[in-house]
Amino acid sequence: MNSEKFMNSRIYRFLDYIFRLVLLNFLIFITALSFYLFLPEKTPNWLKDTLSYGQMGLLFFPSLVAVFDVIKQYEENKSTSILRPFFQSLKKHYKSSLLMGIGMLIIAILLSNSINVFLQQFQNGLINVIGFFLTVSVILVLLFSLVHLPLVLVNFSGLRLIDYGKLSVIWAFRDFGLTLMMLVIVVFVLITDIVFPYFLAFFGISLPIYLLVKLSLKSYAKYSEKHKGV
Repeated sequence: MNSEKFMNSRIYRFLDYIFRLVLLNFLIFITALSFYLFLPEKTPNWLKDTLSYGQMGLLFFPSLVAVFDVIKQYEENKSTSILRPFFQSLKKHYKSSLLMGIGMLIIAILLSNSINVFLQQFQNGLINVIGFFLTVSVILVLLFSLVHLPLVLVNFSGLRLIDYGKLSVIWAFRDFGLTLMMLVIVVFVLITDIVFPYFLAFFGISLPIYLLVKLSLKSYAKYSEKHKGV
């Protein structure tokens, strides 16, 4: 078989992309979960848990953002590599993605506490009923925004953290049908990851990221270059 013809074929490009997604999935595990996966069994549980949660807290969300950026670059024909762009993106977006991740975690904890308080007081007045439904509404808005947050981080640079949050909300409702489709993909893949751990190991994180980037690429491309550096 002609090797050049094969390398230009659809099946080769498909297999090449599969390899890239598997490699990116492994990079997330190695970067953000290596202590949990590779620490010796003799390691005391308290130390293993401390190191694992610390590494996950510091690197998991920034690693996700880096994978979004790598796939975006590949889709835009700006890069054909994996390793170097991944670590360059991790470095570039680390501070903003870490701080946004911490902010979202704090908000999630506060909202969870609010839900518990309003549920316990649900029968004690209309104000608690209103508070409960308002909190649920805020949670839904955050969920819709969260699927766009990594995309906003990689498409718009040099913004304040509050502006990243605002843009995520705006993009979530700018094309609500797209947002719902993206959220369905994330939920479906999360369920698949739980049911099939091997899928999680090879594609469970990188595949949904690829689908989210692919679905939203044209939508973001119209504005990211125009507002680059704003």
